[in-house]
Amino acid sequence: MATEARSRLATVFHELMSLDIYKRGQGQRLRWLTTAGIGLLLSWCCLSLYWELEVSRPDGWSRAQWVWVTYCVPLAIFCAGMWIAFRIVWGWPRFSEFLIATEAEMNKVSWAKKDQIWQATIVVLVVVLLMAAYFYLVDLAWSFLLQKVGVLRVGGGQAAVPPWQEARDVLASLGNWLRCWVG
Repeated sequence: MATEARSRLATVFHELMSLDIYKRGQGQRLRWLTTAGIGLLLSWCCLSLYWELEVSRPDGWSRAQWVWVTYCVPLAIFCAGMWIAFRIVWGWPRFSEFLIATEAEMNKVSWAKKDQIWQATIVVLVVVLLMAAYFYLVDLAWSFLLQKVGVLRVGGGQAAVPPWQEARDVLASLGNWLRCWVG
């Protein structure tokens, strides 16, 4: 049992260290997109780690020493993660076969024309707006009815915040959040 586990681990290690590409000419587009997606996710994780390390310098470490840790640890994790992602996407036969088969199936799909997509998008947006207006009116009717019956009290001694002001505050906080991420 232990030798079987060791041989499996040796096989996995050999696959990770190999430079062979499984079925080199097949499934190129989906393999590149998968690798790029993993790279974006890994970049976001390493950037979050960098930000966390930048603000959490331990006592006794100089700024110059901590800069090396702040930059090198996320960079090492990114490089190791991209190598593992590359090896899984391009060299692991089971995963590569899945991506090759997926791309082959996607090539068989008959996609809608551009004008059909625009028409469907407009229909969806109109339906969403109509449903939003309907639910807003139903909400107003129910709140009016429940206030008249005495079940619902609005304000409670404080002035109620108008919906447009609440929406403005939500959009302002979303803008602040985006500015924080963009820089």
